[in-house]
Amino acid sequence: MTDLGASSISNNGSTAGRPRVVALAVTPRRRKNVLYMLDEVVRSGGVAVLITADGGRGDKPAAGVIHIDLLADERRWGPNRLLTADPRRIAAALTRRPRPKGASPVWRRWVASRPYRAVRYWVLWRVARRRPDLLRPDQVSHVLVVGIESWPIAWHLLRASPEASIGFSVPPELLGSVAVQA
Repeated sequence: MTDLGASSISNNGSTAGRPRVVALAVTPRRRKNVLYMLDEVVRSGGVAVLITADGGRGDKPAAGVIHIDLLADERRWGPNRLLTADPRRIAAALTRRPRPKGASPVWRRWVASRPYRAVRYWVLWRVARRRPDLLRPDQVSHVLVVGIESWPIAWHLLRASPEASIGFSVPPELLGSVAVQA
């Protein structure tokens, strides 16, 4: 999907007619309220972006919400690429047998490890910043934070757009006359 509207931030730093709200719901927890808020943003004429990293699990966003799932890109990022290659898949391709399902056992162990859990959200920002056409960090007018895992990406987005606000709900002034309560 593409954003057909103008920039959310005008040249003087004030919010333009179409606010751009980015929700950082990296995990499926507490996503239902966020999806409702993003739907309200779209209905009021704004642009809503949902960033996840769960491979499509959980509730689906409403029509008009731009959805960016980072899980596949996370697996293809740098050193992770070596861990996601499953030797069973290569052997199955060479012997023309059915491919095994699911992630590589090495990848599953690595993702569950304590060191990777400590740096995963930094890795997700490194992956997300490669999608500037959808993310547009300089045009963000509000960042919705869903949990602790959202803070690294939120911090980088707010560095790129210092005029943007941050919170756990959408401010009513971004929606005009429609107020959203969390």
